Amino acid sequence: DLRMSRGLGDVYKRQLLILWILINDGPQGFSYFMKNLKGISKKVLSNQLNELMADQIVSKRGYLTGKVKHTEYQLTDIGETLIPIIVALNDWGENRLKQVTLVKTFNNDL
Repeated sequence: DLRMSRGLGDVYKRQLLILWILINDGPQGFSYFMKNLKGISKKVLSNQLNELMADQIVSKRGYLTGKVKHTEYQLTDIGETLIPIIVALNDWGENRLKQVTLVKTFNNDL
């Protein structure tokens, strides 16, 4: 079903963006994701992080700074095995974008 595949695509896209942030920026708190994932609701972000934790790709760690409790999310050992795959997907996407841009430029010049 096309609607289901589009919905699944949105889920995986969000999860990939969460993982991309963790790969590039290291462990981060919930508010960091909220700030950097434009348009995502707290509920959706929470669900995505919970799914990644259930799959043992991401773990959550609590710590204190003085009397303030903080929580941060980080890649697990299993999650770190995805780094080369996610980097390869990013590289593919960048190359594909360049190809599409070249084709559009060529077609506009005709």
